Amino acid sequence: MAYVSLYRKYRPQTFHDVIGQAHVTTTIQNAISSQTVTSGYLFSGTRGTAKTTCARILAKALNCVGYDGTLSVPNPTPCCVCGPCISIANSSFVDVIEMDAASHGKIDDVREIVGSIMYPPMEGRYKVYIIDEAHQLSRDAMDAFLKTLEEPPDRVVFILATTEVDRLPITIASRCQVFEFRRGSVPQISSRLSHVVSLEDASVDEAVILAIAKAAEGSYRDSLSILEQVLAYKRHNVTINDLSVVLGTVNETSLSDIIAILAGRDASKAFEFAGEIMSQGKDVRQFFRSLNSRLRDILYARADTSRNEALTGTNGVAAEIRLFTPSELVRMMGAVTQAEVETRLSNQHQLLLELTLLQLIESLSIPSVTDMRLVSSPQRGSGNSDVPAPAGTSDTSVAHEHVPKLLSVDASSVPHKAGLVQPAPTNETRQEIRLDEIDSINTDDGLLRVQTVSPESNTDTNQPVLNALPDDAPEILVKLKKSWQAVVNRMAIRSTSGVPFVRDAVPIRLQGNAFVLKLSNAFFVERMQANERGRKLVEDIINKTLDVPEGTYSVKCVLHDQVDEATRAHVRPRDTLELQSAVQPELETNAPDADDHLLDQVIAVFGGKVLDED
Repeated sequence: MAYVSLYRKYRPQTFHDVIGQAHVTTTIQNAISSQTVTSGYLFSGTRGTAKTTCARILAKALNCVGYDGTLSVPNPTPCCVCGPCISIANSSFVDVIEMDAASHGKIDDVREIVGSIMYPPMEGRYKVYIIDEAHQLSRDAMDAFLKTLEEPPDRVVFILATTEVDRLPITIASRCQVFEFRRGSVPQISSRLSHVVSLEDASVDEAVILAIAKAAEGSYRDSLSILEQVLAYKRHNVTINDLSVVLGTVNETSLSDIIAILAGRDASKAFEFAGEIMSQGKDVRQFFRSLNSRLRDILYARADTSRNEALTGTNGVAAEIRLFTPSELVRMMGAVTQAEVETRLSNQHQLLLELTLLQLIESLSIPSVTDMRLVSSPQRGSGNSDVPAPAGTSDTSVAHEHVPKLLSVDASSVPHKAGLVQPAPTNETRQEIRLDEIDSINTDDGLLRVQTVSPESNTDTNQPVLNALPDDAPEILVKLKKSWQAVVNRMAIRSTSGVPFVRDAVPIRLQGNAFVLKLSNAFFVERMQANERGRKLVEDIINKTLDVPEGTYSVKCVLHDQVDEATRAHVRPRDTLELQSAVQPELETNAPDADDHLLDQVIAVFGGKVLDED
């Protein structure tokens, strides 16, 4: 007898054998028992969740005649020994027609079905049509099938199976009973794999079964396919290293090594590790998945200490939960997930791996809001437990052992969204920020914005803060400085290309009727000197923000290096320190200013844009 794959050999034959789909099997069995079987069913769900299998079991239940061949009504628990049950299992029953819409989805194929349903069943009680991948039917085929599905002849049942139910017209879905098949959980798939291993007289470590269940991503069929591949390599005493060899995954030792490298912020070892991964022929995408899985286990262990004991038996999570804070784990998982997506778009996988590891190391040097607040807050908890408590109640001396009391933020090391680093700004390359003065950090758009508390709380008054105003600054200049966000909001309405300019500009002096704007980008200064239209737009917005007549004030732009040193000597602590970079070519008006004064005020305060009424 020819070899039969495991997923076919151990395919469920009754509703009782189906795992994890009780909401489907129980409903259908009750309908069969009460003889309320409808003419149309739609089974949807991800691959390998027993959609087609349940369709065949339903076909057997409708045509089963029992052990002795005397059953005259459908059987909710097929006997699997009568003629119809055996024929349906062998795909040889004349009244059960299966069609794969992926290869037979044209209108001519549907016309054959429409023409055949006019004839009554030849052997069984019901004529059952199983259409797999129904979403791949052509539009004309769906239209031709619609009327037949709505008013089929007696003793005809249509079962549509699809992995993309959203691609089916609502007119078809509304004529069927829709059942959503759920992904299998790791315990459910592991239990099924253990049962198959025992039937196959093989010996596989529990860690291997658990790893296969995770790799299957909820698909029972995929889990059996992976198990079959592993058993073909080795049938007895299969270890996690054997699984790594067969599937090309990263073993536990390598995962522990990279976690230690990341915790130690060692860039040189990260390069060496990336070279080893590539020299071993490992799949970079699979490595990212394995790393993300390990980081997720560490995060779960930190959030729920009851998981620590279970995780200790499979990997080194218990020894690693003290290395990272929850916010660091979340940032790292996001970066690894993005890198996994990028592996599909680029074939330079070694470069992508190296950049991702460097990005992870750089991100660990930038603490989150929660991290810094916990550092500055009093310690809570005993701090004597070997396993930290969940986030928010952990001992700060353990949870933030890698965060220094005085943080040095280097603008040249701020990670970019693509995994690279931003060029160092032309003004200040390094600023020291006291953690007990920090209120929040915002990393939107790949920029680092550090906000401090009010100037009164700054105890270090000997150090002048960049972009602050002199104590004797004119009142109108102070008003403009406080209202500068309104200038940015208004510019976003008038000209999106002008937003980077006003974000970079800082009003520092008033010379006559001209506001002196300091910029860190020389390109912006050159453009403002050459672009009279853009300069006039900035002046109009400033005058409107200050609620003064048009043309009252003008602007003059200077580069940061040209700022008078005397201004630096008299500055006071500022409220906000921003490290930003922007590159936009010109200031051009994209839309007219709003006529409604109230609407303009709302936009100035809250930001936003005016949408066309069309």
